[in-house]
Amino acid sequence: MKRDVILEKTSKYISIQSSLIGRLRFANIHKLPTFLEISTSVKELGRVIHHELEESKEISEAEFQFYWDNDVLFSSFQENIHKEVMKKYGYKNYRQIYKDTLFLNVIIHNNVLYITPYHQDGLGTFGTARDRYGKAIEFTYPIDLSDEELGKAVMDAFEYSTSIYKKK
Repeated sequence: MKRDVILEKTSKYISIQSSLIGRLRFANIHKLPTFLEISTSVKELGRVIHHELEESKEISEAEFQFYWDNDVLFSSFQENIHKEVMKKYGYKNYRQIYKDTLFLNVIIHNNVLYITPYHQDGLGTFGTARDRYGKAIEFTYPIDLSDEELGKAVMDAFEYSTSIYKKK
């Protein structure tokens, strides 16, 4: 079983988006991300992450190929999300959004929960955050974390997320 969500944290909100998992993972374009206020409790954050993990799903090779061949679906989906975020949170353009964003991934694979902070190296592009020795930063947990434990683990892991646009 594989489950996957991507989280984005800005100074104004946290978004949680479930994934479609094939050879690569894509945002689940059949469901809008969940947006939470930055002041949301860790228990509520964990509850929403658990829900979004349940919404993610593995897709067949044929489904993967369909999405791969029709990437315009993802472009329009992302554009609509940008418009909604700009309207709701007052960003002037998508560049402002990404310059204020940290990224993190929560994955369940083989009954283990992994939390991986990311380093943003461009507008909306990112890879695994690394420690000072170049080793990928990843946290491993049992899958039966409570909502509160998961929310706290994610907020703690965000401390390791980095961006070329944010100085620590």
